[in-house]
Amino acid sequence: MQRTFALCICRQNFEQTTDITPRKVYEVLPDQDAESVGMMRIIDDSGEDYLYPASFFILHSHYAPA
Repeated sequence: MQRTFALCICRQNFEQTTDITPRKVYEVLPDQDAESVGMMRIIDDSGEDYLYPASFFILHSHYAPA
């Protein structure tokens, strides 16, 4: 199964996003229900997966973790 990653483009001062960092790449987990309402399931800085607005991210098709 191919892993999917996304680059965080949210504003740094958005108070509800304390567990994501602008310009950082995060793994995206498949979640069709979340996608249908404009959200993405992201493994954030806490190491857990949470829903975030898809507008906070750009899918990154060429990223491969080291």
